[in-house]
Amino acid sequence: MLGLIILSSALLAPNRLFARLQTQPFGRALNTQWYGLLGLEKDTRLLEVGCGPGRLASTLTTYGHTVIAVDRSWRMVRAARRFAGDRLEALQADATQLPLADASVDAVMAASLLNVLPDPVVALREFGRVARPGAVITALMPSPDFSADRARGIARDYGLGYLDQAMLETWARAARKTTPEQVVSWFMDAGLSDCTIQPLMAGSFLAAVARVGP
Repeated sequence: MLGLIILSSALLAPNRLFARLQTQPFGRALNTQWYGLLGLEKDTRLLEVGCGPGRLASTLTTYGHTVIAVDRSWRMVRAARRFAGDRLEALQADATQLPLADASVDAVMAASLLNVLPDPVVALREFGRVARPGAVITALMPSPDFSADRARGIARDYGLGYLDQAMLETWARAARKTTPEQVVSWFMDAGLSDCTIQPLMAGSFLAAVARVGP
């Protein structure tokens, strides 16, 4: 009964679901695989858009980066500020209206965000505005292959318990999924023409990576 109550709560508040999954071996492995594609140097000034409760942003600081974590939810920003310090600042803002100067960050990351926005191209243009020439802009999102069956396989592979498996399956059923072709078209329409797509977790997730031109 307790598991059903927690699962129902996660359904009503997706950020809670993601926050829990990010603390599990699956979530840590996915973020590590994604980060490994970027080739970022230490002391990079990094922006995470849609930061949720700040767990990924906090992890990024341990790699030597200075991180600005942004979310439109004040509740999420307040949670992220638990990790605030010299290397992490959390701000409330919309992805399409970032409170940052032009060309002021070295990388922009967004997880499970573009696929739920009404117009991801507008957000990507804003990412490009705040990114310096040569900066990395990257997004992570579920692919059409992220099915409930695939979620059960991931749960087995990473030793997730019943509740976390149920949450992962719930995400797989409810997620807005995006094809590689659609993601590339978003980046191109935003003026980021060198976008490449890397499948992660046996194709269940897509990592899009682009660099801002001079």
